[in-house]
Amino acid sequence: DFQTATLEKTLVQFPEKSRNYALAFKNNNTRNLSIDSVWFETLGHYKGKKEVLHLLINNYSSESYNNIPIQLFINDSLKSSMVFSVEKESDVEVEMPFIQWYEGLNQVKAEINDYPITFDNTFYISYSINDKSRILIISGNGATKYIYTLFNEDENFEVRNVTANEIPYNDFAQYQLIVLNEIDRFHSGLISELNRFVVQGGTLVVITPADIQPEEMNPFLSSVSNFQLGNWINQQGTVSKLDEKNDLFQDAFKKSITESRLPVYQGFYPILIKSYSSYSKIFESESGSPIMVKTKTGEGICYLLTLPLKTENTDFGTHPIFVPLFYNLALQSSSTFKPYYWLQPNMMASIAVPNYSGQTLVLKDGTSIPELMPGTRFQNGKLLVYPETDKMKAATYQALIDNLVVDNLSFNYDRNESVTTYFTENELIAHIKQLGLNHFEIMQPGAELLTKEFIDSHQGTDLTHWMLILALLFLLFEVFVIKLMR
Repeated sequence: DFQTATLEKTLVQFPEKSRNYALAFKNNNTRNLSIDSVWFETLGHYKGKKEVLHLLINNYSSESYNNIPIQLFINDSLKSSMVFSVEKESDVEVEMPFIQWYEGLNQVKAEINDYPITFDNTFYISYSINDKSRILIISGNGATKYIYTLFNEDENFEVRNVTANEIPYNDFAQYQLIVLNEIDRFHSGLISELNRFVVQGGTLVVITPADIQPEEMNPFLSSVSNFQLGNWINQQGTVSKLDEKNDLFQDAFKKSITESRLPVYQGFYPILIKSYSSYSKIFESESGSPIMVKTKTGEGICYLLTLPLKTENTDFGTHPIFVPLFYNLALQSSSTFKPYYWLQPNMMASIAVPNYSGQTLVLKDGTSIPELMPGTRFQNGKLLVYPETDKMKAATYQALIDNLVVDNLSFNYDRNESVTTYFTENELIAHIKQLGLNHFEIMQPGAELLTKEFIDSHQGTDLTHWMLILALLFLLFEVFVIKLMR
């Protein structure tokens, strides 16, 4: 059908040595509404949380729509229903609030009714809610207890606080978040296990102590991040350039940051960042040096805070922004895997299976379709999944190992097909010429038989009858010459 959104990707798949014929039918642009994407307002899920799911609805037609119903299902139960309107050839963002009540694995389906194109009426996502998010705090000598106190009485978290001499190395994989709370000793075993924890998808928070030399900590930081410590700076100041729109500061400010008093400090370690490194800044010192940053390492996240939390150095641990910052950080630590994937060739999904030992993975969508056994590869505590997408439909699939559900994987059809605009015949000819695709030829739809046009195009003009006439003429000429000779 030569859709403008997908034509180039389709045509370049044909070998240059092949001969291809394109038949340009007349296309009428078809009206279509599509759920193009979905996302949660905030990261992290827990039982009882008030959620807002955002949906981007795109109207590809030349007419407006009013009061279109949309429904939200969680684990096959209707959770929310509303209507929306959207102008022609535009999009609208719809917000659907609901309360989380289901622990464990959750399957979400958002759905509209729109015809004649229906494949993009439904959008699938999945996520999990742990009974409790598990946090390990490793505290140095004289470290503050602000973080332990924050989580210890909260029913959504299970927190364990140990000293540097009690570290449970073998249990790291059981935790979503590990906090190094002002520890000053980093031996090779600890460095190796923390690197493994982060690379495999864990979240690590490093809070520097006030009396460590940068060279004692930098080898460890190099193994889990792209950060280094500079020398301690004795400098009074106020935390600055804090992004109040960052998810970590949700509900932290009842008024603008410019009207709020931010934490003060007496000194800090400047953070040195390697060239061309990818990172985000949470906030910085008054003089412009980053003092809390975030980076992705492997499949996990590493945060570095170089503002020691002792009261003689800063009031950050008792400041109003401390609670939402670390609370939201802990919630986000349990949301590291993708909520959905696109059904595209050669795509890869992943699930966390720390104790995987080579068993067969099966994907099952709960219908009569045969179970799928995709290719897999185990790497860094994750099972990489390579499904045959041409055998799949859009749905949320259960991932089973030894008949036990280990995760959900949600797949949606590629939304490029939702764009219902097409090349005209002249546009198609010009576009193929522009791409330099000389192995394509446009055939004309019309009254002439298609088979004959193909043969003419492929073999040239048929001269058989002319050759027969010419042969008869030669035969008559030969007879005439023979009679003359007699």
